[in-house]
Amino acid sequence: MENGNDKALRILVQKIPKLPTLPMIAERILGMVDDDVASVEAIEETIAQDPAIAAKVLSFANAAFYGSGEPVLSVRDAVMKIGFKNIRSIALGISLMTIFSENREKFASAYHRIFLHSVSVGVISRQIAEKVAGELADKAFIAGLLHDIGQLVINKYFDEEYQRIIDEFNQGLFLVDAEKKVLGITHADIGVWLADKWNLPTVIQDAIEFHHMPSAATDNRMLVALIHVGNAVASRHSLGIIESEPVNAFDSSALDILGISEKDLETIESGLDKQAFPGELFQ
Repeated sequence: MENGNDKALRILVQKIPKLPTLPMIAERILGMVDDDVASVEAIEETIAQDPAIAAKVLSFANAAFYGSGEPVLSVRDAVMKIGFKNIRSIALGISLMTIFSENREKFASAYHRIFLHSVSVGVISRQIAEKVAGELADKAFIAGLLHDIGQLVINKYFDEEYQRIIDEFNQGLFLVDAEKKVLGITHADIGVWLADKWNLPTVIQDAIEFHHMPSAATDNRMLVALIHVGNAVASRHSLGIIESEPVNAFDSSALDILGISEKDLETIESGLDKQAFPGELFQ
């Protein structure tokens, strides 16, 4: 027997006229082997086939690794400068998020803000991971990029509901509570459903599903906590999906999971530079 969440999700997704399929570029990237010479050549060729994505990848590479030296001018240059794993993550995230931008007229500015927020959370989560869990840095990067994929689904397919959610938020509800009131589910429920349809790695699915409630996660808890904290930090620096703070409640258990204090987090935040997130990436 399906529970209330499952029923609400099933009813909602049935209203989507045509679910976006996993883009060919993303499918190819997911199949690439870490640091394999053939994969480096393949990712160059794959990204080059889509000039719009290639331009965003290079812009993102320069932004995400702000201060790394000379500007990144080509995919090969990017691989050499910031690594295959990082370029793979950037290209995968960009290719998946960009498919929701097509035919966007109403709430187009909201789409751009969700995109900006997702990029910011990816970058911030990676920076935090490098300080507290270095082995998770590349996973934190891609999980941060994709954590709000459910927001993009709502933004693209459910204009009326999206407006009602914003209205409820403006009346004082946290965003996830507003979503629950209007839809019966949250963007995390929608996001993990889509990630499962796309067969994205389980570790990414967990980050998407639990990024607002890290204490509820049973697996991949460090990564989930990284995304939760990165999400909160981005919002506090006006890099949220709505230009207001707080957008959602902060779960302090995330700090316990990461083994850091509020003061540690303040130190990490003080080292962030908002100039590292260029607006032109999202035009």
